[in-house]
Amino acid sequence: MAGTKLIFPKSYKSQFGAKVPAIRFEALEIGTGRTASTLPVTGTGNTVWLPMPQAGHQTSYQQGWSEGGGMKAGLSSFLSGIMSATKESQGHYGLQAGERPGLNTGGGAGDSIKQAVGTTDWEGVMDEGLKHISGQSGLTGRVLAQSFMAYSGPGYRSHSFAFSLKPESKDDSTEIENIVKFFKENSAPMQGNVSELARLYKVPNVFEITFHPNAGLHRIKPSALETIEVKYGGEKYNIFKDDQMPVQVDISLNFKELAILNKKDVVGGF
Repeated sequence: MAGTKLIFPKSYKSQFGAKVPAIRFEALEIGTGRTASTLPVTGTGNTVWLPMPQAGHQTSYQQGWSEGGGMKAGLSSFLSGIMSATKESQGHYGLQAGERPGLNTGGGAGDSIKQAVGTTDWEGVMDEGLKHISGQSGLTGRVLAQSFMAYSGPGYRSHSFAFSLKPESKDDSTEIENIVKFFKENSAPMQGNVSELARLYKVPNVFEITFHPNAGLHRIKPSALETIEVKYGGEKYNIFKDDQMPVQVDISLNFKELAILNKKDVVGGF
C-alpha cells in the first residue's frame, strides 16, 4: 500500500538497512474485535524511518513470578481477631484493668479464642506473633517466616526508543516536524458523538516496529504508543537564524505490545 514515507536524515535514504541500521515505524489502522490482542490491523503505508539510537535497543521478558507470604499475612489477621474479640469481651462483661478475659467472666469471648488456639496461653501466642511482625526473632518467628513462589502469567512487553534529531538543513527541520506530527496524530483517537454523559472515540492507530537489518534481533508485535515526549532546542534552547526552527528535537516513544507472548512466539523470534 502506497503511503507517506518520512526519513531522517534524508541523506540516509539510500543507506538505511545497508550501511546504517534503522528502525521503521508503520501506522496500522485497528479494526474491531472482542479483545485488544485479537483486533485485526491493516497497514496504512505511512511510515517513519529513523537511525538506530547509538545506545542500541533493549527489551525485557517479564514473567509473573512473585514471592508470597500467606503465613505472615494470616498471622496478622488472626492477631487482629484476637484483639478485637478481647475488646468485645471486655466491653460486654465490664472487665476492669488487669483482669484476664475468659477467667473472670465465666465463659466469654476469651474462652472461645483459647479453644480455637488450642492452648490456655494465647497471650503468649499473640506476643510471639507481634515479635515476628516487628522483625524480632523467636521460635514462632522461625516457623512463620515461610514464603512461596506464585506464577500469575507473563506481562505485556514494553519498548522504549529515544531519538536525538539534529537537522542539517531546512528540509531536515521540516521532516522532523512531520515525524512528530506522525506519531502524535496516529496515537490520538478520533472523537465521535459527544454528549453530556459519554464521549465516543475511535481507537487510535497502532504501530508495526521493525529493525533493518534484523539479524540477531527480536521481532515486535503490533504495539500501542502509550506516550510520546518531545523536547525542543537541545540542552540549551537554540534556533536557526534563517528559519527560526529548533537546532535539535529529542523524541521519546514508549510502546506496549497488544498481545502477550507465549513459548511459541518466542521460538518464532519475538
